[in-house]
Amino acid sequence: MFDSLLAQGSACRDAADAAANIVEQTDIATLTAAPNGATAPDVVAVFDHLLTGLQHHLAVSAADAVGAHARSAAFWARSFVSSRAK
Repeated sequence: MFDSLLAQGSACRDAADAAANIVEQTDIATLTAAPNGATAPDVVAVFDHLLTGLQHHLAVSAADAVGAHARSAAFWARSFVSSRAK
């Protein structure tokens, strides 16, 4: 899995973001299943904190991707309008 994600992420920024999201989602699935049977409060707390951090990171990555696409679209729109005005 590592080699295929590394190859995928090396193609371009969007591919790197997609590969990173796969890693985050895989980690979330693993951590969600991991504490089954764990009873020590400190162990459960660690899993909860790691899971929360991964979920926040995934949400920020998704928001950043949306923002980057919006900024790119705005840049190209300004460039097009500017070139048409000449």
